[in-house]
Amino acid sequence: MQITQLPQASTHHGEILHQATQLADAGQLRPIVDPRYFTLDTALDAHNAVEQGTSVGKIVIDIAI
Repeated sequence: MQITQLPQASTHHGEILHQATQLADAGQLRPIVDPRYFTLDTALDAHNAVEQGTSVGKIVIDIAI
């Protein structure tokens, strides 16, 4: 990608974000998040779930101390 194309890509991404915001505000956008609870101590398990294809949607790892 040439540097001259970056503003166009940025504008396009801004439009996508705007549409996603409208869907979320209307309650029509729902994230799909794996129901399992992972921490930094079990991050390897989370990684394995993604690698093995057993995760459902996105994986969240709680990093709170």
